[in-house]
Order: sequence, then structure tokens, then C-alpha cells
Amino acid sequence: MKNFEAQVNRLPTELEIKLSGYFNEAAEMPKIMQIPPTIITVNFGNVVFINSTGIGRWVSWLRSEIAAKAPNAVFKLQECPKCIVDQMNMVKGFLPTKVMVQSVFIPYYSPNTDESKSVLFKLSQKYKTREELIAAAVGELVLDSAGNPMERDVDLGQYFRFFIPPTGLPIS
Repeated sequence: MKNFEAQVNRLPTELEIKLSGYFNEAAEMPKIMQIPPTIITVNFGNVVFINSTGIGRWVSWLRSEIAAKAPNAVFKLQECPKCIVDQMNMVKGFLPTKVMVQSVFIPYYSPNTDESKSVLFKLSQKYKTREELIAAAVGELVLDSAGNPMERDVDLGQYFRFFIPPTGLPIS
């Protein structure tokens, strides 16, 4: 089992957190510094799995640590794997109120070679509607090792349910 780890980089007004491993009962989220950050960037790129206890720890951290010490912070979520996107779509309170999801991994499958792969898809403020976002993702061509087109392993309409049109939040 891959242990949970939260690597933290504290900047004067920003908190960068890179998460990895199994997000479960062993997960410990970082404490907020005395001077609260205005931007909190969370990179989920190396999170392998999240269970119900990990979900509870994340939501609890948002409600206690963030709401109490950095209520005006803007969140930037990066490299969200399918296990995180699923929670963003299902669990009320999983997404902070001021959030910009910057990138997600879209899973693909090849019936020809039995390969699976996740491809990073960057979201942008240029997408004003969920339909625009889905159209951009549909245009992605992903090939397996034999050069065959791979199939998306998710329904994009369901996968991007979390998407809320941009409200002027910074994404860079």
C-alpha cells in the first residue's frame, strides 16, 4: 500500500500542496500558517485512491482548517485523477466554494490492445459552458501502443458535471 503524503510549499501568500498515495485514514492535511494564504494550489496528480475516510478528512479540512483560517482563499486544483473527479461530482462539500479546476485526467481504454491510460486535460477559462468543455475533450485523439484510437472510459457529460462556468477566478 502506498502511504499518503502531502508535500507543502509555503509562499508568502500562497500554499502549494502536492498529494500522493492512498488518501485514506492515514491522510494528514497541512495546517494553515498564521498569515493565511490567498491562493491554495492542490495537485492530486499522484493520488492513487481515495476512500470514504479520505473524503471525510478532505471535507473536514476544508470546513475546519480552511473555513476558519483562510475563508477567502481561492483554490486551484490540478491533475485530478478519476477517483478525485468522481468525488467532485458525488460528494457535496468536496469542492471548495472558490475553486478553479485547472486540469483532470481522462481515462481511455483500447479494446484492441487491452491498454488503459489516463491523459491530462487542461481546463481553461475560455470554456464558458459545459458543452464547450465536452466538445474540446471529444476532439482529443489518443492512440494505444499499436497506433489504434483509444476509447474514452467515461461519459464526458457525467464526468464534467462538476464544471461551473468561470467567475473571474484566477487560473494562471
